[in-house]
Amino acid sequence: MQLRTRGGLHDHPSSLNAIYRIRMILLGKNPGMVHTHSNVVTPIGTEKEEYLLASAMKQAKIGNITIEKPENMLEDVADSSPSSSSTSSGMSSVSRMASEKDGLLYIAGYLAKKHLKDHPYLGQYTYESKEVINLHSYSIPSWIESLSFGGLIQPSDKWAQQVEKMEKYFNKFHKENFRQGKHIVKRTINYITKKVSEMQISHELIKSFCRQRVFIRIKFLNMKRHEYKLGKRKSSALSSAEHSRKLTKKMKKIIT
Repeated sequence: MQLRTRGGLHDHPSSLNAIYRIRMILLGKNPGMVHTHSNVVTPIGTEKEEYLLASAMKQAKIGNITIEKPENMLEDVADSSPSSSSTSSGMSSVSRMASEKDGLLYIAGYLAKKHLKDHPYLGQYTYESKEVINLHSYSIPSWIESLSFGGLIQPSDKWAQQVEKMEKYFNKFHKENFRQGKHIVKRTINYITKKVSEMQISHELIKSFCRQRVFIRIKFLNMKRHEYKLGKRKSSALSSAEHSRKLTKKMKKIIT
């Protein structure tokens, strides 16, 4: 019953979704449950208790399974990737692009929920989506599907394309920061309205997107500024500690 209700109104999960839900039920936000022992000090003479999940996995005799790849496959991989660093950087860039896309779809769903009454084409609730209910594609669910218990909005393809287009022109207009000058929101709305005039997007939606996007950019820049200040404080603290250490060493030499 708990497995069915984990997805809200999606009470008929596919095989992959069922595995995903079981993992969330068992582990939740504490993957340390699979450890054999807890990290607390136990009194002398008492036995250390294991987590229930760890003991169950031990009884099941689940070990690390290694699958050897064919030699020709290993050669192809070695030829295609000149260095491990380039491969890792490529993987990180791919994961970052996927995260950005998920975040943009989440913003699109948030805006769709605000204006769904006036613009029904923007999307639908996840409990109404036939693709989610009859999900047998054996693919990992999207971020919205993972978060939602039926109350989030899944953006339509048309609205998602419109949001991606507006995001493209937003980044083109402001680059990495904000374009200099006053009335940032107003100038952003006017610029994007001109660029997406052929897509026939409602001015209300453009206005809402620009306001939300400027707010997110401000929060991001404030976060980066805070991180920069912390890094500067740490570096100054390290330099002062190094200076005091050298001064102490010098004084010892003078005394001795």
